[in-house]
Amino acid sequence: MNTMKLIEYCENKFNVQIDTAEDYAEPGYNKEKDMILLSNWNDIPDKITEVFEKFNDIEWSDEWMTCQDCGKIIRCKGDCYGWKSYYHIFNDCEVVCGDCILESPENYIESLINNHKNVNMFDALDLEIFGYKNVNGTFESGFHEGMNDNPEEILKAYQEKLPGYDLIFNNITPSQFYVSYELYGKKR
Repeated sequence: MNTMKLIEYCENKFNVQIDTAEDYAEPGYNKEKDMILLSNWNDIPDKITEVFEKFNDIEWSDEWMTCQDCGKIIRCKGDCYGWKSYYHIFNDCEVVCGDCILESPENYIESLINNHKNVNMFDALDLEIFGYKNVNGTFESGFHEGMNDNPEEILKAYQEKLPGYDLIFNNITPSQFYVSYELYGKKR
């Protein structure tokens, strides 16, 4: 089967977009067939989608993004309560997967320093190697009573408590009704 010709046919006939990817960067996913195809499969007849599925892995285009460094795809929509994004967005638009970040984490770490809106999402990135240490146990934010820790307030309080320290939120653990995380610090 010529997948590219069938893609072209579908794009012209059904006015859809079908993107291709060579591989996954998302942990737990492995390419099993020729290519990975991404589209809104509701807009393509089932019989054609079945033909695509015989030879290709197919994914929903609104659930995946492409890493701007390596071209692999990463999930951008959670598929379970414990899911964590395996990418970071630099400069409000540059999507980079965890694999690429872990190869050279310096810019990523810099984007986390003293930033209450970001947390280290990658378990494989050990901040202690870079001189950071946990400065105060675990914080929790969520729906249960008492789970009202606020990252912005935490950061502000610890910047006063530990002047001259770079602070990073780390070890995020998502769950159905709350999230836990830690604050790490390193003297400048």
